[in-house]
Amino acid sequence: MQSTRISRRHFLAMAGAVGSASLLAACGPAPSGGAGASEAAAGQAPAQAARTLIVNAYVPTQWTERSSEHPTVVNAPRILAENWKEHEPNVEIEWMEYTGSPAGEAGDTYYGSWLTALVSAGNEPDIISPLHEIPIQKGYCVPLDEFFAMPSPYAQQYASWYDSFYPTVMNSLIFGDGRIYCAPVQQKLGGFEVGLMCNMEWFNKLGLEPPTSWTEQMEVSKALKEAGAGWSPWPPEAKEGNIWCLGLQLLPSFLQDLGEQLDTNSDGFVSGEEALEAFRAGIIGANTPKYREAWLEQKRAGSYWADGWSTADLEVMWRNGDIGYRQTGGWEFTEQKSDPMIAFERVLVPPPFVINSDHPEANDPPAWTAGDGKIPAEIFTAINGPDTAIMEVTKKRETLDIAVKWLQWITEPENCAFIVNENEEQLPCAIDAPLGPLWTELLQNKMPLYDYQIAWWGEGLQFDNTEFNEVRKVFVAWMTGQMDDDTFFERQQAEMTAGADRYEEAIKALKEKG
Repeated sequence: MQSTRISRRHFLAMAGAVGSASLLAACGPAPSGGAGASEAAAGQAPAQAARTLIVNAYVPTQWTERSSEHPTVVNAPRILAENWKEHEPNVEIEWMEYTGSPAGEAGDTYYGSWLTALVSAGNEPDIISPLHEIPIQKGYCVPLDEFFAMPSPYAQQYASWYDSFYPTVMNSLIFGDGRIYCAPVQQKLGGFEVGLMCNMEWFNKLGLEPPTSWTEQMEVSKALKEAGAGWSPWPPEAKEGNIWCLGLQLLPSFLQDLGEQLDTNSDGFVSGEEALEAFRAGIIGANTPKYREAWLEQKRAGSYWADGWSTADLEVMWRNGDIGYRQTGGWEFTEQKSDPMIAFERVLVPPPFVINSDHPEANDPPAWTAGDGKIPAEIFTAINGPDTAIMEVTKKRETLDIAVKWLQWITEPENCAFIVNENEEQLPCAIDAPLGPLWTELLQNKMPLYDYQIAWWGEGLQFDNTEFNEVRKVFVAWMTGQMDDDTFFERQQAEMTAGADRYEEAIKALKEKG
């Protein structure tokens, strides 16, 4: 696999350009809002009374300048909210930040209880970032299909709002009841959701190069472990169970020869509902040969993790230079590369995929993406599900219309790019939104173009957030030698069955709701 490495110096130059662009935008003219925006605004009658829209998705940071303490700054939504007043002068946005998880712990651990408490008290937001589909599965959200079928007032160059997005992203957002609940702003790219951040001091000391294949990754990992460094899973997940590697590097390849059975509607994308059907039929699951082989290969990779990974503070170890390389969420690339408190040279590479030469159960991709610095639309899907949704409470509050308009405003291509490229944590979902310098460089890497795209939830790895969290706990016990292989697969199968039952009930309830 071709690999383009990004050094810290090059990355800092790009990060500085992004930051400068954001500051210039804050001081200069607002984004135009796309073709037809002024005409649309001119035709709108002013609101009769002031209204408040409570927004939990894309919340600005309290700080407005980057620093070593706050390497990530979110100004763009605040600026766009101010510019929106030209169209909706009587709407005020009240930002609601999710603060339910303690620092250093996975964000989804407490999200469900935080949301339930808000809904019980009637204090939920109008627009929410629906982590791991939780609000949608609970029936809290409004399907948006009827709004997608109409043109956006801010992007009238498209026949419909739907047409302004990448079709592969929209297809992957269809929930089990056949509805779409998300107006996507940004999404992770399949194959680059998690990258490898390499400590070049260790690599240079041992005469190693960043890995470009799974076999090389195992060899590099072994050499680092023998030298006393090892490598690190993503730190926030480590104590609760890291399964990113399996979901991104192993299963999409291992499951390809099952694709024809999994993809029942022959659209090239395996959805959560299709995974549910396959699980019920015994095609996928913790007890099937493909799954077992993938998990066992993950266990082999994990044997090279740094000593004490499940109890040590991996973030501190990384910053102190004690770890050879670490898995890093794609949304952390800018933060990791531009952090001035980390002194050693760092290089970012994509996670190598497992192909047949690496493992007999893995599959070679029939083709690779162009690697031309552009979004490979064929593999651009909503890996982690929806990233914005509108809550049912908007009907009661009579804020549904302005909630839709706000999402239409921030997904207009120029505005979408303005939000996403401020930190370049992910990729813009608006089809004509330009990329920032970081991802333009990262997408010089070629990605495997498999016949079947398998989203995170569609892998059958988990059907809901409860199952996901339970499997992670079992995974830690297994990886730390507290559980043998057979017990692990039995426990995982039980959790998958319970998750499938809950997922099926959620789909049933939404279909009955209509």
